[in-house]
Amino acid sequence: MSFDTQQPNNVGENRGRFVKGDPRCWRGGRPRTSDQLRELGLKIADETIKKDGKEIIINGHSVTTIEAILRSWATSKSPELQKLFVMVCYGKIPADKSETSDKPPLRVIVLPSDDPEFNG
Repeated sequence: MSFDTQQPNNVGENRGRFVKGDPRCWRGGRPRTSDQLRELGLKIADETIKKDGKEIIINGHSVTTIEAILRSWATSKSPELQKLFVMVCYGKIPADKSETSDKPPLRVIVLPSDDPEFNG
């Protein structure tokens, strides 16, 4: 199988494959747009919130965007947002584990003791 650079990319045996010099091939790795988006999101999260041109102050400090979001989740009537708030603060909530096993349940047998201390 040859990869002829003269043959169009989507014809014959080269259909869907990259050939040398193909402009669709990213030589520098993946696009950095997701990293740039995350960086912008972090900057926005750290900005102070303003209402009517004045910073919102709670407990003597300016409220940031992320703080406002967390406060709204904490006081939300939506159980999903409340759960998300708890997960952000304390980590993922463990799923309910139903203990199922192929083994039979453990049986405990109590035998009478000859010790007078246990026989009251």
